[in-house]
Amino acid sequence: MIDWLIQNGETVVVLALVLSIPAALGVLYLRDRARRSLHKARRSMSDPAAVRRVRELVAARCNSSGYALLSRAEFFDGNHDTGSLAPNLSLHQGPKDLERFAAVLEGIGSRAAVSDVLVEASNDSGPDEWPVSEAVYVLTGAALDEVRKWLAPLRPDSVIEGTWHGTGLDFPELPEGARVCCAWWD
Repeated sequence: MIDWLIQNGETVVVLALVLSIPAALGVLYLRDRARRSLHKARRSMSDPAAVRRVRELVAARCNSSGYALLSRAEFFDGNHDTGSLAPNLSLHQGPKDLERFAAVLEGIGSRAAVSDVLVEASNDSGPDEWPVSEAVYVLTGAALDEVRKWLAPLRPDSVIEGTWHGTGLDFPELPEGARVCCAWWD
């Protein structure tokens, strides 16, 4: 048997890889189903009246790309969907994460160099689900590197100057010297 393995080692490795791919995909599938089930259960915790209110705001403000800007209060008040902000971020463990996002963004919004912090939301989720956001905008006169430090606890994939989804978002008038900085989660 050992001689056969040595002579046919590459075939054995290829077979092992081929046989392990379905197993690995099965594990990923089960993990994804478990996350979706947990996420769906968490979504149902948001008050239906609050969900309707925020979905109506997003629908009324949507740009041609399907995105709208909400204030922090509009996005977080009544929101108990831990996957509604940065939905692909693996640290979502429960309501404390949503509270942590809100607290960090509130702290950033209270800085003297910041004129506002806005949440970009879309109605891509189901009709009874909280709108999802993958981006937050900081309107500030601070340097981009400073904004990145402020947002670091939230682990964004990218922090850039400008908008993530192009033009057409209805930003308030910026104070002189201020710019739009975007934190984005994939």
